[in-house]
Amino acid sequence: MIDPFEKMNYNKKSMLALFVTMSKSDHDIDENEEIFIEEMREKLGVSKEELKHIWENEDAYPLNPPKSEKHRMTIMYQLLYLVIIDGVVSNEERRFLHEVGLKLAVKPALTNDLLFAMEEHIGKELPDGLLNSIIAKYLN
Repeated sequence: MIDPFEKMNYNKKSMLALFVTMSKSDHDIDENEEIFIEEMREKLGVSKEELKHIWENEDAYPLNPPKSEKHRMTIMYQLLYLVIIDGVVSNEERRFLHEVGLKLAVKPALTNDLLFAMEEHIGKELPDGLLNSIIAKYLN
């Protein structure tokens, strides 16, 4: 599998803290969310001990959004998958996704459209290119 984070220059611990905060946002950490975060930990090359510290201190790792739009959208894609991984999108998760979207310079309408598409495909395979076609509507 291609590592979507391979060329990104940002603090990988901040990325994991973002995932941890998202999984905690609805006060119901699902096993699939934990598995996702563990897989991301491995891909990012962060130790288990460091991830344990992040779980306990996620606020110590603020998001420093990448300058590259492609990299910011990679973060958004990963958050979208994390949001739906348990089959439920809570209001808290929705709010947090919008907050992060603003920090990533993603228009709220685009965040809404992406989230709607993901919710429509909970438990189904996401059609190739769907998210890219949604994003294309927002490009100048």
